Amino acid sequence: MPYSLTYSVQKHYLEADIHVVIAPGLELREALQRWKEVARLSRKNQRDKVLVNITFEGFYDLETKFRLAKNASTIGWSHDLKLAVVITDPDHFERQLFTETAMTGMGYDMKLFMKPRAARKWLLE
Repeated sequence: MPYSLTYSVQKHYLEADIHVVIAPGLELREALQRWKEVARLSRKNQRDKVLVNITFEGFYDLETKFRLAKNASTIGWSHDLKLAVVITDPDHFERQLFTETAMTGMGYDMKLFMKPRAARKWLLE
């Protein structure tokens, strides 16, 4: 599997740790599968706030990012979920800003952070 996902249920949110190895040709399918699982876990554990700490090996192209955002509702994301994503690597953080812009433009409550503390603070506001 080109990614690993672990999670814990916190008092007010779900926290997930994801490590992604981007597999050429499978980028979109794997991303949709991964985020579908995070959405499922949030519903299963009755949490509408999600904190994801994510690391990447490799990079997504712009089309994959757009298609992922466009398909968010088909994989279980809804506008009542609040998503904070922590990407500590500056290059990956910068490259994922398009995803944040696309998701917020489509009405989702999603924000990227480089520091977990800032993400937690925003998530719990």
